[in-house]
Amino acid sequence: MAKFELQLEGKQLIIDPQENGVYRVMENEEKIGVVYATIDNGKVGWSTQDELPDDFVQQLGELITDHNSASE
Repeated sequence: MAKFELQLEGKQLIIDPQENGVYRVMENEEKIGVVYATIDNGKVGWSTQDELPDDFVQQLGELITDHNSASE
């Protein structure tokens, strides 16, 4: 899967999908974190082990989901 750009909270982000299902999040060529989808009771959520705010991660995950759905 190829890299793609998203805009969130006024930031231009580059999303770099990895083979293992995680997404590397870059801003200005600098990695700000990694996010990945989780499933809880059939509901998709998003998580990270980096120091990113939970609401930011959830919004970013929704944008990634939308992008992936539009690309299919």
